[in-house]
Amino acid sequence: MAGRGHAEAVVMNLLNGLSGCYRTVVADNFFTSISLAKRLLEQDTYLIGTLRSNRTGSGYEVVQKKLKPAISISNRIYLFFQTTKTKLLNLNLFQDRSTNHEKIRKQIWTTRLYLVIFIIILFILVLYTSLNKKSININVQLSSLTQYQQLEIKYKSTLTCPCNRISIEYKEFIELKVSYHEVCTSDFISQQWFDYLYNKQKINDRNFLATASIQFQVLASLCKLTQETINIGLTQFYSTKFISGQLNLNETFQKQINSILNIFQRSISQTFKRTLDMIHEVIHGNFYMTIFQTNWKFTVLERKRFSPFYTNPLTYNNSCNCGTSSKCSEKVILNNSIIDGLVIGCYPFESMLQSSLQCLYNQTCLELILLYFKVQTDNITFNILSSINQYGIDEKVEHMVDRLFVDQWYIDYSYEKYFQQCYPTFCTYSYIQYFNIFYIITTILSLYSGLTITLTLIIPFIIHILFRLFYRRKTFITPLSQTLNQNID
Repeated sequence: MAGRGHAEAVVMNLLNGLSGCYRTVVADNFFTSISLAKRLLEQDTYLIGTLRSNRTGSGYEVVQKKLKPAISISNRIYLFFQTTKTKLLNLNLFQDRSTNHEKIRKQIWTTRLYLVIFIIILFILVLYTSLNKKSININVQLSSLTQYQQLEIKYKSTLTCPCNRISIEYKEFIELKVSYHEVCTSDFISQQWFDYLYNKQKINDRNFLATASIQFQVLASLCKLTQETINIGLTQFYSTKFISGQLNLNETFQKQINSILNIFQRSISQTFKRTLDMIHEVIHGNFYMTIFQTNWKFTVLERKRFSPFYTNPLTYNNSCNCGTSSKCSEKVILNNSIIDGLVIGCYPFESMLQSSLQCLYNQTCLELILLYFKVQTDNITFNILSSINQYGIDEKVEHMVDRLFVDQWYIDYSYEKYFQQCYPTFCTYSYIQYFNIFYIITTILSLYSGLTITLTLIIPFIIHILFRLFYRRKTFITPLSQTLNQNID
């Protein structure tokens, strides 16, 4: 009992130096509650008092030890890195039950090479998947043109919208109107004008008095034929179908329509021109004689019964022969005055084509024609041409015919109407995604298993070969060194 009392006194002295929160602890509790004593000892940061049985005597002796001073943060970091370094240097992922030092050494080197190659490959995979472009396709329900236009602005290069109607007639979204040359609606192609210019007494004379009426009738016929050609062409054009499986972008649609319209305009012009060329070749090739004897003239050499009539080609401008060319012509001269633009030639048809309407824009020139034809202008009025187009007043009728007397095409096409006829219900667009963490993770995880298995099989084999080469070289160098040393001795 005396020994126990002595021990209690020692413990109480030790406890008095602890923090205040533990001052209520008594010696009896200390000895009867081991867990409490342990917690108290762990929380004491300066002094630990331990009791041990004094085997030489009946009592206890106190052993006091000073704690090591608190470790600084820098030392803790240093110790952490040193510990980590040691663990990494001794890391062995290929460890087995073998205790052979050389085999363990190979396993450690195998682990090191495995980790280096694995990290390099992993870095390459991450870099590749990060920089690799991935196309993402998105489907969108389409409800309006406004929605489509918004998609077109954002995804113009990849946007596709299938049409529910792949064939649409042009008339559904295109309207064409034509502005013809003023002469085709003027007084100069009216029957009244033809009648004033007609001179029955001069019908067989080679002059403008004889051919004026017929030349302007040719002009009227050309106006009518070109208008009919355009009307027929427009009817066919409107019934032509625009084939498109996908809704075209607005810009692409405009280019296509402009190209289609240019082809249409050229085609009807060329068709009409081919018709006129064919008529021209038929007339000239068969050497038809006009009733006005403007290309060929009858000549009678003998005035006998059944005597033949000979024909001689007429010459214009003292150089051009109607027998060799149907386009011979010369300027019209009335009362010793040259009529601007008008010509007379082998055929009234050709003469009109080579003429211009310059005189019809000039009131003085027009009055000169009326005076020459002795037309009483008291009760009649012929309005001169006043609308000057971009081609000028001296443009030849032949050039007017080439463009079908059209001064202006008025083109109206509606992308909205085209959209309504196409009637797309959904669109698909795609965009390029350069970095997707989910894609990177899934790619790495999908390759991880195969990569680890492959490296696990290959790396040990490589290390084994390297070690054999190393030992073979070491075995070769050591005897050679010994031999050299012996020779020197």
